Amino acid sequence: MIHPPALALEQILDRSPFGIAVFDYEGLYESVNPTYCAIYGYTQDELLGRSITTVFPADRHAWVVGLHRKFLDEGGVLDGEWEVLRRDQMRLQVISESVLLVGDDGRKRRLVFVMDITERRKLEQALQTSEERLQLVMRGTEDGYFDADLVSGKRSYSSRWWQMLGYAPDAWPLDGNHWQRLTHPDDLPRVLATIDAALCGSADRFEVPIRMRHRDGQYRSMLTRAFIGRNAQGQAVRLTGANTDLTERVRFEWEARHFQSIVESSEDAIISKSLDSVVTSWNGGAEAMFGYSAAEMIGRTITVLLPPDRLGEEERILARLRDGEKVEHFETVRQHRDGRLLQVSVTISPIRDYQGRVVGASKIARNITEKKALEARLEHLAHHDALTDLPNRVLLADRIRQAMILARRQGFGVAVLYIDLDGFKQVNDLHGHACGDDLLVALARRMTEALREADTLSRIGGDEFAAVLSNVKGLEECKPVLQRVLTACCAPVNLGGKRVEVSASIGVALYPQQDVTAEQLLSHADRAMYQAKQAGKNQYQVFDS
Repeated sequence: MIHPPALALEQILDRSPFGIAVFDYEGLYESVNPTYCAIYGYTQDELLGRSITTVFPADRHAWVVGLHRKFLDEGGVLDGEWEVLRRDQMRLQVISESVLLVGDDGRKRRLVFVMDITERRKLEQALQTSEERLQLVMRGTEDGYFDADLVSGKRSYSSRWWQMLGYAPDAWPLDGNHWQRLTHPDDLPRVLATIDAALCGSADRFEVPIRMRHRDGQYRSMLTRAFIGRNAQGQAVRLTGANTDLTERVRFEWEARHFQSIVESSEDAIISKSLDSVVTSWNGGAEAMFGYSAAEMIGRTITVLLPPDRLGEEERILARLRDGEKVEHFETVRQHRDGRLLQVSVTISPIRDYQGRVVGASKIARNITEKKALEARLEHLAHHDALTDLPNRVLLADRIRQAMILARRQGFGVAVLYIDLDGFKQVNDLHGHACGDDLLVALARRMTEALREADTLSRIGGDEFAAVLSNVKGLEECKPVLQRVLTACCAPVNLGGKRVEVSASIGVALYPQQDVTAEQLLSHADRAMYQAKQAGKNQYQVFDS
């Protein structure tokens, strides 16, 4: 029990961020603070002297009064979450805590602290709904879906789960241990421990990285995400989830780290900045060139490097970047920390977020004495395949987006081809990887010649290629190109006296027949390619939703 001075209680009521009310024994309002009034939509005058039941639904009045009096008579705890009514009859969710007050005259009162959690509950419900939708979405994605009934032992795996590992669907008996036989021995104990801990605990989901052996003998990097279904007793009875193939992402991250090491070791000044000119990264080359350390420059505006007569230059550059334009080999003057003027050549590129919006800029500055070759090499490596010199997946995605934009403007269509070589693994196994690489280079050259001048061919990994055909009116216009590509791939290749033959399976996705994103268009072409494989290979199939 608390015996607060009257002045202290008044200050609490007026200043607290919580809704506070004081009720007498009969449950009538004696005092309310402004926050309490704001929560319920009443003025202080409207509440004082009224019953506690004012903010509760009619069917709860007797129950609320009973709880109130029991608390004042017997003490104990009267905390919890309640559904209440605003003055406008809007239903609210609030949590409250009660404190028993005893005055000098022995009269008992109840002090209540209230917090409105209506929006929090809505958010929690939205998150729950999102999670449920996510499970449905996972079934239609390119991830490998699995479902296991832990009670009956029944298991099911999507076709994609097997295809990601190079097998036909349901290639092995589903005995519950088949996935363990595919798991890297070094990963298996950790993966099993993670699963056991999740199933035996109270978690409703888990995720774990795992390496699984592809049919070609190579290990693929996966991420397993699973949801756990439990019965009323909390026991795990179902496991549903998906494997995401991270192999290309892992490779890309390695390449990114490799590229970052190049950036850090470069003698060129490599800098990134926001669209308001604030420096966000500053490499060693920038420190050497301009005399400022990274600690001095990150978070500082880059205009410190501009001589007074060049200050207008920065805004002109930013305007071009906001439009998505790249500024190449821009020769200008910059100022060293010691005041010296430096003649530099600058290349500035827009930095985009995952939605393609320009959010910043990257800048390479170098002496005009010798560095242009390095700039071109770095730019090329970031967007082209090292073996075939074709555009890589990053550049391909941009080409698809640009083709789709142009198609919408001009009323033409776009065709995306997903090309997978038939029999390439046998060439590698029989003649070695060096011969396989030579074959990829030769076929890349042939396919490029088979396409039209405005089309783009890309190598997206292994023996998989993709092509973007712009300004096409429909499938009929694509058929001659498709036939040329098939012919280019199946014609024998002479490699150092060895006659090598493969063919190709091609999946075709058309836009705007499908209202999709660039990523989805490529995914649909991939699906159609698998249909071409299953239909006998050395042919093309068109995606049909």
